[in-house]
Amino acid sequence: MTRQEKVAYWTQRVKDQAVSGLSVKRYCAQEEIPVGTLQYWPQSILCGPKDILELPMNKSEFIAAMAEQSNMTKAEAERAFGAFRSTLESALPSSGKITLPGVGTFAVHERPARKGRNPATGAEITIAAKQTIRFKPAKDLVDRINP
Repeated sequence: MTRQEKVAYWTQRVKDQAVSGLSVKRYCAQEEIPVGTLQYWPQSILCGPKDILELPMNKSEFIAAMAEQSNMTKAEAERAFGAFRSTLESALPSSGKITLPGVGTFAVHERPARKGRNPATGAEITIAAKQTIRFKPAKDLVDRINP
């Protein structure tokens, strides 16, 4: 049984209870639903009553949706996604910032060195400085999500 089939099966069994206000974890414990199936659900769903049909989209689902909306084959959509990703990877270090109107801005952010503790020994250590990537969604995108 694939991940999607397991999620669909247990989602169907739990949907009414979750929507009525009973948390998914509590309902699963009550009904003795196998705990192993909970690994297929995101934490946001497991922590409280939410619409459990709104699962996060993974890469293959995103590519399939992209192919469907643009009338491309999945292979073409996957190549387009790969080109987008490789362009981001090569352009970000040199430019430091990429803005996609209507989508958002990807920016390189410097995280300074800081002090930390080794949890095993309690010894103080220095965590090295590094660069990270930040994404700030465009106002248009945020407004479409939160009408």
